[in-house]
Amino acid sequence: MPLKLHHTFEGIARHLRRMVPSVPGGLLGSSPAATAAWLATGTDSGREQAVTALTAVADRYDGLFPEASPISVFERLWVATALARPGLPTVCVPSIRTWAAEIYDATGVRGAPGLLPDADDTAMAVLVSALAGVPRDPAPLAAFEAGDHYDCYVGEDTGSSTANAHVLQALTAWLSHRPTTGDALQTRRDGTRDWILARQQPDGAWHDKWHTSPYYATERCVTALSGHTGPTTREAVRSAADWVLATQRDDGSWGVWDSTAEETAYAVCILLKSTDHAARPDATAALRRAEHILRDASSSSGHHHPALWHDKTLYAPQAMAQAEVTATLELLLTRQL
Repeated sequence: MPLKLHHTFEGIARHLRRMVPSVPGGLLGSSPAATAAWLATGTDSGREQAVTALTAVADRYDGLFPEASPISVFERLWVATALARPGLPTVCVPSIRTWAAEIYDATGVRGAPGLLPDADDTAMAVLVSALAGVPRDPAPLAAFEAGDHYDCYVGEDTGSSTANAHVLQALTAWLSHRPTTGDALQTRRDGTRDWILARQQPDGAWHDKWHTSPYYATERCVTALSGHTGPTTREAVRSAADWVLATQRDDGSWGVWDSTAEETAYAVCILLKSTDHAARPDATAALRRAEHILRDASSSSGHHHPALWHDKTLYAPQAMAQAEVTATLELLLTRQL
């Protein structure tokens, strides 16, 4: 059975004649649900290890089972990138360099044990390494090249705007450290930039399959594009910022369904990235109105971010959302100073 299907084993097990022979690492596809379904097939090989792994998950989460476990690779990369936005605190750098060294893999990075390598996590590992001052070769991304863009997984049907935005950031960061790498990589970078630009919606937003909210996808694309010059790129960023201004809620927040601190953080970042909006009174007013949303979420130790991320179901990586809020508030306060 293809490795990609392990993560969703509970949905297909009854249709299979041949079961998965064993579960390396205890959890099938990094999924408690898939592992439980695999145990229900009555297998003996690896059963004790799987039960031990499930028990540890249940103990950690008070009898509940998350979407995937663990997500330490995925989580650390996204948290580190968020914290780097206003500038990595000196105290964080040694830990992030250690994370980058442990996570980077010349054959491609997996978001969690038991999953396939993917371009999104691989790009973020390259990016985090560069942000931490220890740049690593983006060569593993070549496995995911798909013409004018990058597939998140090899053989993917629908491209991801956020994964390609992360690739664009990674290539840009690498070339800033290694400008003599060669024309081929610069061509790949520019092609990825153009692919992202072509997927902007008429209203100025981007959408993506890994997240419910267009604010996440738009922030990722704007952040990746903001490091590039040219009238087309500048117009895309300006259009995205105009969309953000037009969709702010009365309480100063943003949200695709309800007001959320996570989405507000993404929207604020978009406005801060737009040089065309830097001195506009309406943008300044919008940022001031949003500040209390970020402050409230940052000051509350028990703030719970709603499930907006896509996997088998909706899920909420709390540390990642909180890192976005914390870093964005720091950026906003620095700008006001």
